Amino acid sequence: MRKLLFALTIIVMGIMVVWAGDSRKPRSAVNATEMNSVAAHMTHTAMQQLDSSTTIDGAVTPQLVPDTVAYSLFFNFFSDRAESERGQLQSYCNQTALVHVSLDGLLRAAAYYRERVAGIDAQAEALRNSVPHDSIMEPQTQAQFSALRLQREAVINEAIAKLPDFIGAEGALAVRRHIDQRIKTHTKIVPGPRMPGDPMR
Repeated sequence: MRKLLFALTIIVMGIMVVWAGDSRKPRSAVNATEMNSVAAHMTHTAMQQLDSSTTIDGAVTPQLVPDTVAYSLFFNFFSDRAESERGQLQSYCNQTALVHVSLDGLLRAAAYYRERVAGIDAQAEALRNSVPHDSIMEPQTQAQFSALRLQREAVINEAIAKLPDFIGAEGALAVRRHIDQRIKTHTKIVPGPRMPGDPMR
């Protein structure tokens, strides 16, 4: 298949996510290979588990990929989808552990996540834009970034905990299997360039 490159920058966490699929197809063309070959800058949580110069390769050590990273990828995949994409999304689910999970429920869960995280991302982006790239962050700015990072991780964990409200307990377990079997095993977290004094990565 031809390759799709879909890049999404999560400002607060300092993560760049790349999906490998078909670069000549629109985002609406969803298939079982789209959730594949993910590269991300290391999050604070991952850096606590490994040395900052170490790459986490989910194909080898999926247990080291933090839930906050994997579920964020999952929610973002299902968020902001057009009605015309329903058939393709359902086709994707039918080829995975999500086959019996309510698509409407997944879309509502993703919308809930995006609504909750959008304000935090906007604050972090504004704060990051206020700091020149060639300067060292002041301790107060570092503290603000750290607070936003913790807020974002809390939102992700809250969205994970609320999944049964949207798709039921069995659906949440199916998502858990999908996260462990597909997303984490196709995720790579690599050390990336960082702003001097940046506590977010």
